[in-house]
Amino acid sequence: MNKILTNTTCLKPKEIQAYLKENLDEDQRFDVENHLLDCPLCTDAVEGFANNYNLDDLPKLDFSAPTETVKPTPTIVKKLPVRKNWTMRIAASLLLLSLPIGSYFYWQSNATERILSANFVEEDNPVIGALRSGDNSLITNTTLQNGLETYQNQQFEASLNLLTQVLNNDPENVLANYYRGMAAKNLKNWPIAEKQLKITRINIPEYYDEATWQLIAVYLAQDKISDAKNLLYEVIENDKSRYQEQALDVLKKLK
Repeated sequence: MNKILTNTTCLKPKEIQAYLKENLDEDQRFDVENHLLDCPLCTDAVEGFANNYNLDDLPKLDFSAPTETVKPTPTIVKKLPVRKNWTMRIAASLLLLSLPIGSYFYWQSNATERILSANFVEEDNPVIGALRSGDNSLITNTTLQNGLETYQNQQFEASLNLLTQVLNNDPENVLANYYRGMAAKNLKNWPIAEKQLKITRINIPEYYDEATWQLIAVYLAQDKISDAKNLLYEVIENDKSRYQEQALDVLKKLK
């Protein structure tokens, strides 16, 4: 498939129509037939069109304007070498029609993923950095320490469970609230991630920026574009937010 997508010499549907309707000049016709000699895909596509479609009523994936109906003459079809059965020829013709549209939807479906990977990379928290260096003096709660260490080691399921235990005894714990949401986010447990990050951004001022930014990522990952945009506008209007410029850039990409 990659070879097909990168091959810019293959015939377009409108070129196939023009060829079969004999609407090409001699040079254009020569170029088409020369290409058909070396391209089994286009050859099968031409035969598929010629034998299975009304040339003015092609599948809707072809956006070319309708022209006068002229049925192909038998001599045109006879010039083409026979290589595959009719099922393969029809498949080839549909493939040529679908390639531009397929490429479009491929890029559209991956647009959000590209935005997320480019703009929502998690920054290292000073407390996590201290743990990585072996300094545990900032955390006296052993369960919290274990929860953050497992998060640091990307053991997100274990981290989620440990931080849940912390919050059962200390619901307002800053680190447990934020990193429980982040562990859930990494596990794609969207309900918990969404709930925990909302709690964090509303109730814990020192984590407002981070929790808001990561909540936007959670919304985008779920295709909740409207909710994500609302938060992006909020960040853009907040002159104290360090994510202000990034939020503006992401919003432009979503429009």
